[in-house]
Amino acid sequence: MNKTILIAIACCALPLAIIGLILWSGGERIDHSTMPGWSDKGKVQIGTSVGNIAPEFQLQDIDGKPLSKDKFKGKPLIVWFTASYCVPCQIGAKEVTRLDNDMGGETFDVVMVFIDPRETEENLRSWKDNFANKDWSIAFGNEKIIADYKIRFLDTQYLLNKDGVIQNVANSNVGYEGYKNKIQPLIQ
Repeated sequence: MNKTILIAIACCALPLAIIGLILWSGGERIDHSTMPGWSDKGKVQIGTSVGNIAPEFQLQDIDGKPLSKDKFKGKPLIVWFTASYCVPCQIGAKEVTRLDNDMGGETFDVVMVFIDPRETEENLRSWKDNFANKDWSIAFGNEKIIADYKIRFLDTQYLLNKDGVIQNVANSNVGYEGYKNKIQPLIQ
């Protein structure tokens, strides 16, 4: 196996498995089959697959302010699940930062959701300084968003359109051109 792939697996998959064990130990598992499956908005399925309305979320950003999906209506949104030490996520974030700048900085929004409960505010501020644009939202994840979005891997990214409908789900670096090709049709 390629050394880069082994590093990516060690960086992303193993820590997330550990986080999952931490979060699920002693906790109650959420049975997604009992959750309401339809929104009142035209009978569109709510879920984590392309074409569904993305689940709502309530998070806290690094300044302690509440953050919800409703705040981002009207523009495409990338909801990116990560940890400060995920190297593939850092590389991908640099590419999305470049795309964001090339598209004028106001075309789409990004919410970085840090899901390792051991992360500190200092970790997240340092990550933002090194890999993100100033207007990106940096938030602490919680058990609910991890369960609602069915997160199994670091570097999981959901691309939502301006109405919150999932357009793409990725578990690896989409890259500059990949995101450009996916976001441009959403802004026209």
